[in-house]
Amino acid sequence: MVSPPETEDTPRTWFSRARRPILLLLLWLALAGVFWARFRGELVAAVGLLPELRFAVLGALCLFAAWTVVAANGWRTLLRSALPADCVTPSLHRLVMIRVQAQALNFILPTAGLAGESLRALSAADDRDAVRGSVAAIVLDNVAMAVAGLTMSAAAVPLLLVAAREPWQVGILAGALLVVLGIGLERVPFSIARPLLRLLGSGSRLAGVLGILAEKRDLRPAHRRAVAWHLLERAISVGEVHVVMVALGVGATLADSTAIASVFVLVSFAVFFVPAQLGVAEIAVVMACMSLGISPEVGIAIALVRRSRQLLVCVLGLLLLLRARFAGGMQPGWSNHREASRRGGLP
Repeated sequence: MVSPPETEDTPRTWFSRARRPILLLLLWLALAGVFWARFRGELVAAVGLLPELRFAVLGALCLFAAWTVVAANGWRTLLRSALPADCVTPSLHRLVMIRVQAQALNFILPTAGLAGESLRALSAADDRDAVRGSVAAIVLDNVAMAVAGLTMSAAAVPLLLVAAREPWQVGILAGALLVVLGIGLERVPFSIARPLLRLLGSGSRLAGVLGILAEKRDLRPAHRRAVAWHLLERAISVGEVHVVMVALGVGATLADSTAIASVFVLVSFAVFFVPAQLGVAEIAVVMACMSLGISPEVGIAIALVRRSRQLLVCVLGLLLLLRARFAGGMQPGWSNHREASRRGGLP
């Protein structure tokens, strides 16, 4: 067969594939320029504080390990209810490894988190029959994380608004709105599953996942337990901010640390399409610190400690992915992929 000749559309096709990374790069450069122009002195001062923060980075890593185990427990709670009865639920250790690998992928790939979530869904399934249940568990796990984040933000955002000299009514309204949004979001997957199933029909690709959400009654209590686990995860994550405050001798309260941690949560919701919210999170946390009367260099130091922890986790996740890929081999077939999945790798 004669291959079709190259046309003038070939460069355009390449550009269409590279357009999103290019736009993200331009966005990062613009944010970096704004940040440097506004906080150049504070950034230099924060970098000078890094030697004092080495123990804060170690503390952040320890806290990350703790909240990853807690979050994996919430995910495992959902898998127990969503997977078929004859499938073995992955061990907590395996799910922790998969989460670390997924976070590494989400940190480096501009896929709005889809790469990491796909890895999680497939790696937790021992065979093809379990994939639908695993995908349903991932959907509910992400909803549970969002509900937990909105709940924490509902308590913290009013504090930020009042500190920014907004009327107290605005703070109460914002908190109430976040509570209502969280309660509504918790019900959405189960409320829309059956209507969507009727609309799309049994032949659609989503039918299996929607059927699990619509038919498995024990998923609802499992989902509520997963929200509780993720609320504990959010509470532990506040410690990452507070260890920096303590290391720098800043007289900030746990309420201040919770408000700043909630900024990271809200930014992750608002700009989920930016890998690791690079640049956006830094500007947001500095502005939050300023509204609380905390110096900008402390906010930059918090962001630097967080980025250092993310970078170390990213390296660890990529090393685990490489190890799993080589351990699983490169031959096609689900059984071989399952062996890599057991090691926490790509299926």
